[in-house]
Amino acid sequence: MPKAKKWVMLANYRDRTLIRNAVALEIARRTSPNWVPRGQFADIFLNNKFIGNYYICEKIEVNQNRLNLESNGVLLEFDKHYDEEFQFRTAIGNYPTIIKYPKEPTDEQFHNIENFVNDFVESVYNQHEYNHVDINSFVDYFIVNEIAQNSEIQSPKSFFSYIDNKGNLTAGPVWDFDYETFTVSKRGLRNIYGFFKDLISNNLFKKQILLQWENYKNTLPFIFDYIDSLSTNLKASNEQNHLLWPITYSYGLVGDENKSYETAIRMLKSSLEARIKELDMLFSLL
Repeated sequence: MPKAKKWVMLANYRDRTLIRNAVALEIARRTSPNWVPRGQFADIFLNNKFIGNYYICEKIEVNQNRLNLESNGVLLEFDKHYDEEFQFRTAIGNYPTIIKYPKEPTDEQFHNIENFVNDFVESVYNQHEYNHVDINSFVDYFIVNEIAQNSEIQSPKSFFSYIDNKGNLTAGPVWDFDYETFTVSKRGLRNIYGFFKDLISNNLFKKQILLQWENYKNTLPFIFDYIDSLSTNLKASNEQNHLLWPITYSYGLVGDENKSYETAIRMLKSSLEARIKELDMLFSLL
């Protein structure tokens, strides 16, 4: 991976397999032309003491080696925590919007960004034409989250988007897939809420989902070999990590928390296989 100063150490504590984030990011990377964070698993030792398995991952940030935007680019995050300095709520939908880049926008930049996002939400709500919007990226984002059964768009939470160098709003990069994802306990479309509820009712958006889903279906078989490769490499590390950090929470369970590693991996693959078949049916009914 290209050099950078800032990195994320993901513990994947809620995930018995440890690989849900890596799997979702790899699906996005293989199916989307836009930048997706990369990572590698590592056993971390502090003062010669093992402290766990971590996914050393690229941080979502504007950087020439990461999300490469020019000076007029903007990075946004829709997140219910709404706990940063430069943020606003949209006039329609009250969506919590955080400006991640520029790091210290001027008053003029802030108001321009606020107006841009409000115009986007209003156009979606009223089914207007989506000017200055990369619709394909929103379809990609929707499909990846549906494959993973990630429901955090509903909150919204960790939903990144950016205004690219041409002034188009682009969905992504995708992020945060370790909680209640890839599980047989969920059925149906997970993200028909917020402005995705209005997007998915648009005939153009629905047609694009069907077109891009055909490409996804032809690409997705690779992911099962990828899971096998990761699980083989991580087996010993996972066992030591699970001894040190047993999963003790009692909510948001997917059913593999107390299973063996081999069983958890089989459950992950089985749920993914079933989900692909289900989405094939659900998308055909849009």
